[in-house]
Amino acid sequence: NPEFEIGNADRAPSHGLELSADLQATDDLRIFGGLGLLDTEIDNFPDSADPNIEGNQFARAPHVTASGGASYEVIDNLTLGGRLRYVSSYFSDDDNTSDEKAGDYIVADFQLSYVYEAVEAYAFVNNAFDEFYVINDVGTLAIVGTPREYGVGLRVSF
Repeated sequence: NPEFEIGNADRAPSHGLELSADLQATDDLRIFGGLGLLDTEIDNFPDSADPNIEGNQFARAPHVTASGGASYEVIDNLTLGGRLRYVSSYFSDDDNTSDEKAGDYIVADFQLSYVYEAVEAYAFVNNAFDEFYVINDVGTLAIVGTPREYGVGLRVSF
């Protein structure tokens, strides 16, 4: 069984900023976007099993995340939309091991829907360009993002 140690650093500041905007540009066009900025550092961790982590960034803490997209009502009740998501590279561990970096990817999602009274028919494709991306990479184990996924559905409201 692997052993894990949980500890708290005496000082580990993080500073971040999140912005988002949603604009109904016309009756038919909605545009949206978001930006996240993050700066982290393990300043003081005297009880750590690894004293070399002082001065390192937090694990799994990308400096930049961004998303943007739009939806457009092509004809009455038929809407086409899309979104791009970006995550900058980041370390997968507190040691900031350079070969265990993840992130630095862009993923595109698209959807189409038609609404008639209380019924909505829709189709979607997530990760449309089948981007291979790593979410967490530690040693011989990596967690990767979801490959291209698509589907159709029917939603009824009553």
